[in-house]
Amino acid sequence: MVHLESNTFEKIKNGDEKAFDYIFDTYYTVLCIFANKYVEDIGVAEDIVQELFIKIWIKREQINIR
Repeated sequence: MVHLESNTFEKIKNGDEKAFDYIFDTYYTVLCIFANKYVEDIGVAEDIVQELFIKIWIKREQINIR
């Protein structure tokens, strides 16, 4: 699993939109649930997670998975 995710992030780093969609589809809901535990507002939690994914895409060339 870790190797699969590492490979997927490498694809994202190279601009692969399908890999980005996979990560988004896989983790968006669970991250919203996680964020909502802290902010106790699902709308705010969704905004936080959307911002996270926007930053991942914008800074994709700087992704460094260890």
